[in-house]
Amino acid sequence: MMGSREGKNPLIAFGSVGEVLRGNLLVMIVSSGIWTFGSSLVSPFDTLYYLGLGASYTDIGYLTALWSFARIFSLVIGGYLADRIGRRVLVAHLSFAVAIEDLYIALIPDWRYAIPQRIYDGFIGGLREPAFSALIADSTPVSKRALAYVAWQILPPMFGLISPIIAGRLIDLYGLVYMMRIFHFITFLCGTAAFIIRVKYLKETLNVTSGSVRSQVLPFEILRNIIPPLKHMNKPLKVWLIISFTGTMFGAAAGPYWVDYAVNVIGLSKSSWGILDSIRRFENLIVSPTFAAMSDVSERFGRLKFIVPSAFISPITNIGFAYSKSWVEVYFWLILSTFLSAVSAPASSALFADYMPREYRGRIMASFSLFNDIATMFGGLIGGYIYGNVSKSLVFIILSIVGWINAILILHYFEEPYIRYE
Repeated sequence: MMGSREGKNPLIAFGSVGEVLRGNLLVMIVSSGIWTFGSSLVSPFDTLYYLGLGASYTDIGYLTALWSFARIFSLVIGGYLADRIGRRVLVAHLSFAVAIEDLYIALIPDWRYAIPQRIYDGFIGGLREPAFSALIADSTPVSKRALAYVAWQILPPMFGLISPIIAGRLIDLYGLVYMMRIFHFITFLCGTAAFIIRVKYLKETLNVTSGSVRSQVLPFEILRNIIPPLKHMNKPLKVWLIISFTGTMFGAAAGPYWVDYAVNVIGLSKSSWGILDSIRRFENLIVSPTFAAMSDVSERFGRLKFIVPSAFISPITNIGFAYSKSWVEVYFWLILSTFLSAVSAPASSALFADYMPREYRGRIMASFSLFNDIATMFGGLIGGYIYGNVSKSLVFIILSIVGWINAILILHYFEEPYIRYE
């Protein structure tokens, strides 16, 4: 009886959190949280900023495509470097290389100056991402890894919860371009602070030696190994790759234009959009961990009980948004969309892992990343053309149609696996 009570004692859970929040993970949570405060000032309004600097809707899509194109190649190199020179040097020192971009963006007189920045950001981000992910995984003990990822998912975003509200209000008061320049400068300062913290406190997690097997792996060999795992995928995983590609492509087609459609078509103020952005961030922080903590429910009743209903209902929210006439309708549809996504995400992640043999998991995930970056590149070009030259609402309607097609594929091809790979 005593053991049972201790297992349910919330103080024990807090103690477990305390065991996780130390070392590299604590450094990354604090530094990323500081950076998130700044980046959350600019990210909800970046599309409007570039439009204010003279970009067309087609130009916005072009910038998205350039970013993704640069990232495709650097991800492969980044994975190689993370295993050759270690995680810390890439994560810590490239932080300043990323931070300084915001200083540059704060000063540009014209959107065209963002073209080299988008290429640079995609390339640097791709170099850094594998080391970033590996450092987080390396820095958590296996027995506490689930709790560590929950902490990583929740704590840094909390720093940026009210940033969109602040940004929206100040933009309405003092003007879009003027305030966005200030916000990008603040983000530069936050990124610089994160860089200093990481350089000073991060510890290397990989024992790199010149004679190690890892150091002999060449980038072209990594690229060559991305495609072969396709033949080791079962049918649901191959269908999942198609769903991921089409969903990512048309998600990227619509992605930059939600804020423009809400503000310049429906008529929301920047303050209203900032409040909505903060509400959705808070909602995601509450709902996702709640359903992740209820993992035993999906274990008992099946992952698809969460995934299928959300897959069929979610596309309705895109059409609802496209035909909204007031801020009340916009709030309703986008808050519902965030809820459905947060509900299904833990079960989707679990089912994805269930389908993948451990020995091919890393390369299968690399394949998905590669295909999704290609999808984002094409989606940016398609979305910019449609939104700027055909119809502003059409990108959201197409996203819904693709969503329903993908939902039918899920219903037809997905099944609860008899064998779940560990």
